[in-house]
Amino acid sequence: MDQLALTDVQATNLYQLQTICLALARDPQAAVRHYELTREHADALQHLSADELWRLVSRVGPHTLFPLRRDWQQLADCPDSLTPAHAVAHNALAGRH
Repeated sequence: MDQLALTDVQATNLYQLQTICLALARDPQAAVRHYELTREHADALQHLSADELWRLVSRVGPHTLFPLRRDWQQLADCPDSLTPAHAVAHNALAGRH
């Protein structure tokens, strides 16, 4: 992804993911509490490479990941072509509750 092509939402998603990953590297227990992560989400985030973070942010597009979406890991694992539709569908369903 070209850095100049980031929207405000994408930049925020990327910076927040990077911040969480750095916090997890420094003090995992404090980061889990501070960002209200499950242990599984923390482990998964710690194993994402910088390229994987960029790809996730790119695929999610104009949809925010924060506060951290319960389905972020499903979005990360989703095929590139299905991620935008999954992000929209989840947002629409979340708005009904």
